[in-house]
Amino acid sequence: MATNSALSLALPLTAVVTGPLLARALGAEGRGALVAVIAPTLFAASLVNLGLPTMCAFFGARGRRPRRTALSLAMISAAVLGGLTSVALILLAPVLLPDYRHYWSVYYGVCATLPAMLAVESLRASAQASGQYSTPIIERALAVGTRCLGVVVLFAFGALTVPTAAVATWGPGAVVVLLYTAFAIRTIRTPAPAPAPASVAVGADVSAGADRDEAQVGPMLRFAMLSWGGSVAGVLVLKLDQLMLVFLTSAAEIGYYIVAVSVSEIVVVAVVALREILTAQSASVTGPSLVMRTARLVLYGGLLVAAAGSVACPVLLPLLFGADFAHAVLPTQILLIGAVFSGVSIVLGAGLAGAGRPGLFSAAQAFGVVVTVVAMLLLAPRYGGIGAAAASSITYAATALVTILIYTRVASVACSDILRPARGDLAPFLRLARRLRAGRKEP
Repeated sequence: MATNSALSLALPLTAVVTGPLLARALGAEGRGALVAVIAPTLFAASLVNLGLPTMCAFFGARGRRPRRTALSLAMISAAVLGGLTSVALILLAPVLLPDYRHYWSVYYGVCATLPAMLAVESLRASAQASGQYSTPIIERALAVGTRCLGVVVLFAFGALTVPTAAVATWGPGAVVVLLYTAFAIRTIRTPAPAPAPASVAVGADVSAGADRDEAQVGPMLRFAMLSWGGSVAGVLVLKLDQLMLVFLTSAAEIGYYIVAVSVSEIVVVAVVALREILTAQSASVTGPSLVMRTARLVLYGGLLVAAAGSVACPVLLPLLFGADFAHAVLPTQILLIGAVFSGVSIVLGAGLAGAGRPGLFSAAQAFGVVVTVVAMLLLAPRYGGIGAAAASSITYAATALVTILIYTRVASVACSDILRPARGDLAPFLRLARRLRAGRKEP
């Protein structure tokens, strides 16, 4: 789990390397074109996954038979929904990208990868649920390495253009698809064991009849749709602020804010990598303790990272992105704090999904969307990027508070159990440090 999160954390850290190179090679217009050809597919992938990755994580942890059924449903849905959405995005190119007509061929290629993107999300969740953590680790290592290497090499040879940059940043997905193909075939084709008596577990109402394939489909799809509501609301909480800024402030303020968002994501991206693992493991009797310990580590560890980032960004942002981006420093500092609360929400949301109650996290995220709209309308027109950063951080904090209150009711714990540091919180890290020290001593 720690290795997987560390490699996921390398993704935004890679952006710290590739971001300045892309900005210097492509310029403001080219950088905007690259975002334009990629963003619709990324946004669509978040909206049309229908909660299938969370479904694969939850039911995949319950045995080979439910894992096989969940993954089969996810693969069929990814092919159908991904294919239809890809066609829709391609047909909407004149509406979505009227000013980027000369990049439509690149956009079409990115859109065509949407079914594979949806499939990989579910495959990753199923692999983690089945305890095959090495496969996602290899995937993330390949994604980080090939993305960074491709951009650096293209920049060094003066060949970094919008089409080549799209291939370098999007191309690793093809490698990932090949990596997961063997896992999918093995999981789906492996014969399931004979039905065994159902065990009592948290969320038993969702997994009723989980030992019979035909009885699993309904609960699985219902669970996925409840999770999907939270996924859509979560995307809106994270992206609605950027969309609203287009209508509320200047282009320069938007540019500063986008840089601030990309830097602040370093705090929370490792938590996102843990989400499916937590969903699977929190379905066990030790789930609540695992979720609460992770939430505390995210809260206090995230605050330390945010404090360090706030001190460093006045020097690093102008150095990496140019003197003009000194205006992004204060929004970045504000968003770093907000990102910590977003991480806590993600952890507890995974705990609610693991308890068979994903709809409750969807409700908390929907509340966050309302807070985002109100706070953005009040702060962004007057204060620009700084106001937008404040509005987003307020949203993250409010959503975290509501999620904490909901989780305490579901898990029958007190707020202090989630927020108060415990003596054993650092034990996994201490064991890992001792293991690494012992490994270095071996000849």
